[in-house]
Amino acid sequence: FGIGLFCAISICCAASRGTWSFARDKAIPFHHIFSRISGDASSDASLVPFNAHLLSTTIQLLLGLIYLGSSAAFNAFVGVGVICLGASYAMPIAILLFGKEGRKQVREAPFSLGRWGWWLNVAAFLWLSLEMVLFSMPAVIPVDRVSMNYASVVFVGFAVISAGWYFISGRYHFAGPPIPSDIDNDKFSL
Repeated sequence: FGIGLFCAISICCAASRGTWSFARDKAIPFHHIFSRISGDASSDASLVPFNAHLLSTTIQLLLGLIYLGSSAAFNAFVGVGVICLGASYAMPIAILLFGKEGRKQVREAPFSLGRWGWWLNVAAFLWLSLEMVLFSMPAVIPVDRVSMNYASVVFVGFAVISAGWYFISGRYHFAGPPIPSDIDNDKFSL
């Protein structure tokens, strides 16, 4: 119980900071509400992204309620985290491998794998592709509606929602994370 409690506190803290960062960058709906910081402005230690914390906690509670209805649905939401991480790692590698200017852009990077860089990127991309397929497979055979792994369905659903939100709002408002020299420290410090 104690370990779970301490893990839950750190997970809530990290999730609220991540939610606040997305809201600050105008990457989520109602960003003007969730990017607010509450607390005493005279002390950075007391500033908290309370609205972002409430949003992330509410989402965690709703995901917890899914488990009461269907463990297969809950496992799909938990399992999709690994698939999303794999996709987030594979996208920049794919851009390096298949983009017009990909490898040329990193030729003068401070860290280089030299002639092995292209081959290691190919190996990493293939491994991540295999991983994403494996984590989409059901854990047992024969597969029925309870033992089916719905993580791929959730992944595609997230991708459709994210792409839809980008076309509705993101392409007009999202400019990427702020450059540290452009940040108004009074407004965005935590």
